[in-house]
Amino acid sequence: MAVKHMCLFVMLAFLAQMPPANSVALAVPEFEAYATSETFLGKPALPILTTPRQRSYRTTILLGAQNGPNFAGRYRIIMWGCGSGCVGFFVADAQTGRVYDAPFDYVDFPVWGVHPYGLEFKDDSTLLRVGGCLHDKNCGVYYYEWTGSQWKIVATAKLPEFKSK
Repeated sequence: MAVKHMCLFVMLAFLAQMPPANSVALAVPEFEAYATSETFLGKPALPILTTPRQRSYRTTILLGAQNGPNFAGRYRIIMWGCGSGCVGFFVADAQTGRVYDAPFDYVDFPVWGVHPYGLEFKDDSTLLRVGGCLHDKNCGVYYYEWTGSQWKIVATAKLPEFKSK
């Protein structure tokens, strides 16, 4: 009988520590808050490669830019793989052809295909959500706003570091 009472006490103590069902979770940036009304419907401009890094990914950028905008109305996020669970990207302006670098060289996804790991973006929003480990460390969920010429970090949430066995 004492064991039943102890279990009940432990369960009630645990439940007392939980937030109420109607409590508000920590606010994270929403794509809708970074909406853009800009839309480019023309033929994508030929990418202008200005850095050695961009030139080393020439074929990937040229092929990716042909597909037209998929981000922020007139931009194309062009991703490239760098191994299992790793990706980098560039942003190409479909209207002008200007190519921009990502805010980091690459991001690792220690658990591929599992939220919160991955890149998430929308064609009508300037918000980019990145979940993973930047340069094999600094694991977290990073929210960037695209200003039209550079990345601005708007929020971060740290995740546990991934330790391989």
